[in-house]
Amino acid sequence: SYLPVGQKWQEYFQELKTGLNIKRKVRLFCSEFCTSPVTTGVIVPTVIIPPWNVEEREVYQDVIRHELVHIKHRDLQIKFLGMLVIAVHWFNPFAHILFYEISNISEMYCDSVVLRGKEEKERKAYAELLLEFASEKQYTGMEYMVGIMGGNSKRAFKRRILEMKTVRKNRVFLSAVVMVLICMLGGLTVC
Repeated sequence: SYLPVGQKWQEYFQELKTGLNIKRKVRLFCSEFCTSPVTTGVIVPTVIIPPWNVEEREVYQDVIRHELVHIKHRDLQIKFLGMLVIAVHWFNPFAHILFYEISNISEMYCDSVVLRGKEEKERKAYAELLLEFASEKQYTGMEYMVGIMGGNSKRAFKRRILEMKTVRKNRVFLSAVVMVLICMLGGLTVC
């Protein structure tokens, strides 16, 4: 079901898109069946939001930014690649675990980008908004979308909330070492 998106929401969406330096064409749709914002579409990404009032714009600013960060970092394409790996390695439990972990880390990374530089009060408001979304019924077929409620398990959600409470420093060296180890182990498996 498609509802028209008001001009103010479209302008606000374009403003956030420009602020995140996203050059791709991104569409914004509204659906009455959408309980929390999601992003779908590999070639032309589409953000689907529930019907919100324009006055509530400040409350949902971080939520829309979260979805745009998914688009900027091409999380949906990565998710489809993960599904391809699972299709080929359906028998390997590590492929399923890796897919689950990539989905959770993607959500935590988007949260960290949205909450970067924010105070404890703003972090708490964002976490409470996520809890509000979690209490509502979710889409079926979420494996073809990325959204603010990615990783529907209670354990993954608790992990995201706890991660939001911590302020981490950028650890480039550790990330590089982990990436080299992953490449080496992946190459060893192939050889």
